[in-house]
Amino acid sequence: MMIGALPFMLRYNNEKGYGMKYFFYIFYPAHSFYYFISLISFSEVEMSKVFSEYERMVIKEDMRRTGSALLRKKGLRQVSVEEITKGANIAKGSFYSFYNSKEEFFWDIIQTEEHKVVEQILSVASQGLSLKEKIRKIFYDFYLDENNTIFYIPPADVQYIIRKLPRGEMEAKRSQASELYRKIFSACGIEDSRENIEIIRSVLELLRITMTNDMASPESTRRTVCGIIIEGMVSYFCKEL
Repeated sequence: MMIGALPFMLRYNNEKGYGMKYFFYIFYPAHSFYYFISLISFSEVEMSKVFSEYERMVIKEDMRRTGSALLRKKGLRQVSVEEITKGANIAKGSFYSFYNSKEEFFWDIIQTEEHKVVEQILSVASQGLSLKEKIRKIFYDFYLDENNTIFYIPPADVQYIIRKLPRGEMEAKRSQASELYRKIFSACGIEDSRENIEIIRSVLELLRITMTNDMASPESTRRTVCGIIIEGMVSYFCKEL
């Protein structure tokens, strides 16, 4: 700005020019507004920093790890974007270069966690264990594992995320879930009938409700109730064995 004013300063002839009574009241607000817009534009450029593919992979993993911990501690609606980005050591504005919304971010966490659990389940299902041992190991070791974030998300939060997702994505998700159940049933030697799929889906929902309802009873009691539910399912699927 000083450089731009230099030619006018050099041409000054010590004489008073034309009076502009309201010049200050126009120039100063306009100058302040221009400075403010420039500052915002610069900040946006900084926040929208371009990350390499490796950086994006590492940052997304940090974001998911932070989000999982916050989800368990505070619940979906109480977690802020600022808390997520702080855990990943990136600017708040950079969040939207990775996800379009907070709901999309939490959906990514659920999908990632589900993928890990599925790999563990299929690994157990392929082992030379009895059906009772397989079912117990799958539900006690994986679904009731304290580190299994997705199982401890309250049903209300899950429904909230689902409502925010595109309809086509949810239909694809239901189809994938049904296919997953069939794979698990096949590996465990259980008939993959529609009735059995609905039974497993209902049992999982019942277990989730029991474990996330921390206002009703202490965790030890809730785990005991979950054990009763699981043993009932074991007896049902192994009744002919």
